Amino acid sequence: MARMYPERLPDTVTSNAERDLFAAFRDTVSDRRTVLSGVNWIYTNQRGQARTAEADIVVLDPERGMLVIEVKGGKVGRDARSGEWYSISRGGHRHVIKDPVQQARSAFYDLRGQLQAEYKSSRFQYPGGYGLAFTDGVATGVELPAELPRALIIDSDDLDKLDQRIDAMFRHWTGANDPAPGAAGVQAATDLMARSWELRTPLVLDIKREAAEMRTLTEAQFGLLRSLDRNPRMLISGCAGSGKTFLAAEKARQLAERGIPTLLTCFNKALAAWLRERLSPYPETLHIQHFHEFAHEYAAGAGLDPEKPDEMEFGRYFDTHLPALLMDAIGQSEQRFDAIVVDEGQDFQEDWWLSLLELLRDPEEGIFYIFYDEQQSIYNQDQEFPFSALVYELYENMRNTRGIHAHIAHFYDDHVLSAGPAGRPPVIVETDDPATALGAQLTRLIREGDLST
Repeated sequence: MARMYPERLPDTVTSNAERDLFAAFRDTVSDRRTVLSGVNWIYTNQRGQARTAEADIVVLDPERGMLVIEVKGGKVGRDARSGEWYSISRGGHRHVIKDPVQQARSAFYDLRGQLQAEYKSSRFQYPGGYGLAFTDGVATGVELPAELPRALIIDSDDLDKLDQRIDAMFRHWTGANDPAPGAAGVQAATDLMARSWELRTPLVLDIKREAAEMRTLTEAQFGLLRSLDRNPRMLISGCAGSGKTFLAAEKARQLAERGIPTLLTCFNKALAAWLRERLSPYPETLHIQHFHEFAHEYAAGAGLDPEKPDEMEFGRYFDTHLPALLMDAIGQSEQRFDAIVVDEGQDFQEDWWLSLLELLRDPEEGIFYIFYDEQQSIYNQDQEFPFSALVYELYENMRNTRGIHAHIAHFYDDHVLSAGPAGRPPVIVETDDPATALGAQLTRLIREGDLST
């Protein structure tokens, strides 16, 4: 049985064709091969713009190389006169589809380029090519075009002998003397395309069992990162403790490590400092500043005076004056970004978004992710975002224990769930002197030996 990534398809994959092919790979393909399903990545095109790409199936073989397979369901064909490819669903509906040969070809060469550019996989060779899977049809007896020989096709008759079909596809693309990636090369490619990872959640207090607890991402958060690779613009909503900031930081780091100039910004000055510390050392392509600090430095760099006039109120200076200077400075500076990630988006005002959009090299299609919690909107009650996009909701509170969550849950919508440990029952103290009361509780915990100084 092949090594499968993921081991099972998520429920979000509704295509019968993809599910049938996944099962065939899982059940019939040799265990020397690694099969990755739903691979997504971000690349930079010839114009220097960041774009998303995907491959339905990637097959890695240590002795042969790599195959990228595009999957199409229904009855598939091509009209030679119009040049259009089409698919007829099981319900009899005909749909024009993208050229699957071009999709598979582009995905293979783009992905191989990613492997050659990545440090860990760049020392290996990945010969191979691409193929198509038509799991609802049969290719036997069909006069195929020159660009699509039978060796490049998997049809419904091939599903029970898929290993032999993969062999034929490799033989079409590779020769006996072609360099092979070997087991180490396959692992390097797998690490790039299907990397397992965890976020470190720092604790405010130094708990005996660990200074920092490692928390594995939930399925919902893995789903979010996959969605971010597929969608260049998204709005991510989540309650306090749902991991928005960790995910925003991780996504910004991933983009920057791919060589994509990225701005990670937020509203709070202390949060920006924490992000810089947490991600340090980070790539030169990642710029981390809170919004007003960035606006101040950007305006100064463009030759404008960002200092507050003596007669101006602080509120007006930060709300309107400094953001307006930023917009003016953009027209006089060449510094741009291919991606912007915003945390605390609920506190950003409408005209601030306009300046951030203009900071993108491609304001219409550049990558832009906004993380926010509308229930923490302190400064901006009537929030409007700069674009309409898919909204992904994080509904699990991972930062607090279940006891604390149960106490504070009534401040949020009741669909927020607790994903934290059971913990101890929270201590509720009513006081007019919070600092003294907190100090007393900390002293008690230290004396009981639960915390160290």
